[in-house]
Amino acid sequence: MSLTSEEQEIRCIQHWFRNWTASQRAEFLELLVDKYSVDSLNLERNFELLKISSDCPSIFQCQLKQFSLWFDDWSLKAVLKIICSLNLKNGVRTL
Repeated sequence: MSLTSEEQEIRCIQHWFRNWTASQRAEFLELLVDKYSVDSLNLERNFELLKISSDCPSIFQCQLKQFSLWFDDWSLKAVLKIICSLNLKNGVRTL
């Protein structure tokens, strides 16, 4: 059985999450909460993600941008799946 694109994207994010530092995980979870919240029009955060810089972005920054692109196209089922999987694997209870 092949995976859907959403399932592949979720697995990719789970892999990244396992390899991030605690501070990177915290930043990602903040982004996830921002994107999932009812007030998803957090313009400051969205502009921060789109910021153009002369410096090359870090791999982590690229991963966050990719997550944001994927998230916007995900079904509610996929969103809940990533939230639940991160909660179960990491004991995160803040979402």
